[in-house]
Amino acid sequence: MNITHPLGNEVSKASFSCYTSEEIKKLSVKEIVDPIIFDAVGIPNEGGLYDPALGPFTHSAFCGTCNLDFYRCPGHFGHIELPVPVYNPLFFVHSLALLRSICLECHHFKLNLSLTFQYTAKLKLLKHGLLLESQMVDGIDQFVKMSLKKGDEKHKLTAIIAERKKIILEFLHTCSKIKQCGRCGSFSASFKKEGYSKIFRKQLSIKYQKLQGDHFIKSRKRNSPAEEIISENDEVDNNTTSSKFGNEFITPGALRDHFLKLFVNESELCTMLYCAQGLLSDVMGFRHKSPKAVNANMFFIDVVAVPPTRFRPANIVHDKTMENPQNEHLIRILNARQGFLNYAAKMNECK
Repeated sequence: MNITHPLGNEVSKASFSCYTSEEIKKLSVKEIVDPIIFDAVGIPNEGGLYDPALGPFTHSAFCGTCNLDFYRCPGHFGHIELPVPVYNPLFFVHSLALLRSICLECHHFKLNLSLTFQYTAKLKLLKHGLLLESQMVDGIDQFVKMSLKKGDEKHKLTAIIAERKKIILEFLHTCSKIKQCGRCGSFSASFKKEGYSKIFRKQLSIKYQKLQGDHFIKSRKRNSPAEEIISENDEVDNNTTSSKFGNEFITPGALRDHFLKLFVNESELCTMLYCAQGLLSDVMGFRHKSPKAVNANMFFIDVVAVPPTRFRPANIVHDKTMENPQNEHLIRILNARQGFLNYAAKMNECK
């Protein structure tokens, strides 16, 4: 860069986001499947973390993708496809907070409709920079529409950001404290986490199990014949008994299904809660409520990006190759993936 000739442009703002699984696959040139990096003579294995398609491993090698040498190849991404989704560790705490705020029966937030609308209106006003108006929301739709006309979307006020965070935390906290859903009337169990990879649903107390059963019977009586009610009640009792033996483990795949239904039923509010702010919202169409604006998949990972070889160089000392620290984590992922596939294959053989 020649400082005597300054650039005509300057960076005014920046935004960050996570790659989706589809974007990672588009960037990738090779799927990585082999946890063993080198063969017996020290040559990188095909499908390993130093696959030639990701870039040259040594100074004398050429890239298997662009055919450029070690100094000219920019490097190419690979990817590891997981057999089942896992929690995104960056958003695990947010996943748990969201889980505690929703009803797993109707897949809505546990607040009643009027209170949910109030929080949606507040967040919508803050999105347009209307701090005072957001604090005066009384749930009237016309008030919100008229206030929006006075707003300017291109704002960057610390007070706006702080108020938005406050409202989101207040909303999730209020929802998590509600035991009975304000929409369908079902009673929600509590949840606990184990580390940053497991979530368990605690069983309802006997009191709430009885109330849940009574509510279930009343709701069915309005829409179901008497014969169906009797058979369904028997199923409820059997499930309740089996749940007494311990907490229920919720797999990431099952939780993702619940979240996907929630993001469909509560699309507007979820967009307000989790959409990008600032420059990225303009680029990706968040402000126009694009269908792809927010997605529950952000809380989960089923494809892991593998950085190019040049960004994971191995240290070679006295003809001995020392692993890059990044590779250690990627090898653990590959080994876990292979172990899961082997176990699944054995289970299928037993069937």
